[in-house]
Amino acid sequence: MYLALNDGENTFKAKITNHGSAVGEIARTEVQATLDGAALTAKIGGKAVAGTIATNESKELWLDVALPEPMGADVHEGRKRLRVTVTLHPIKGKSIRSSFTFSRDPGYGFVPSTTP
Repeated sequence: MYLALNDGENTFKAKITNHGSAVGEIARTEVQATLDGAALTAKIGGKAVAGTIATNESKELWLDVALPEPMGADVHEGRKRLRVTVTLHPIKGKSIRSSFTFSRDPGYGFVPSTTP
């Protein structure tokens, strides 16, 4: 799974690709987010994952994360980090979980971070 750049102020688009065996019917999708360790309100946006995910199949998932105001504009002041965790819970079998970390970049919003 990987997460694309933010698609609007608080909406992030995740593209989920199954690199393992097929995943059965998805019962629910859970999303959690933190900003510098503090919990944020996060939920599934207008498009959720449903149905099955075959091997090498990709699906999109939209996530809404409520960011506190004011956010601040300089990534070097306070070094803001947004961490988003997405968990897919199938009806049977193991859950799939992936986490994504973003840094605040002036002029661009949150962008994928290359450092943990």
